Amino acid sequence: MTSIPLFRRHERKTPIDTVSDQEATASRNAARELELALGEANRRIRQLEADVTRLSAATATARDQAAQRVLDDLAEAVAAPLAHLVGQQAILTTGTSELTAQDVAVVAGQILRALERAGVQLHGRVGDTVPFDPDIHLVVGDRQAPAVGASVVIRSPGVSGPSGRLARKAAVEPA
Repeated sequence: MTSIPLFRRHERKTPIDTVSDQEATASRNAARELELALGEANRRIRQLEADVTRLSAATATARDQAAQRVLDDLAEAVAAPLAHLVGQQAILTTGTSELTAQDVAVVAGQILRALERAGVQLHGRVGDTVPFDPDIHLVVGDRQAPAVGASVVIRSPGVSGPSGRLARKAAVEPA
């Protein structure tokens, strides 16, 4: 019984020895050109990576400076009413002068307006009756949270920052 090979080996018809000197030189030149191109591409990649790193740092610095300017502007906007509020607190503590509720309300209004200009938002007005939403309302006192949608009365408003993120839920109690 004779066996038949499943695969046949094919011998290379052109051995390496038959490559001409001209072809070998051309191949070496092409390899050098490719090495040079690869080196240039790697240099360009390093340059671009450095540019991205520099731009990222510059962007972060600019963002930090802009945020600091916003905070400085806010501090400037609330400086006078805050100083008045501290003065009113001192009057209440020492009893050296008479302080009216109207005096405090004026200062509170000045501070609220400055915060609103900075993007702080109040949600709900004290005394309003609204449907309960546990995502934006917090029940005050010992009471259980009512069912979603049940009527509640706002006791203090919710607060969100300039980005819209809720910083404080509105305090409510069942109606």
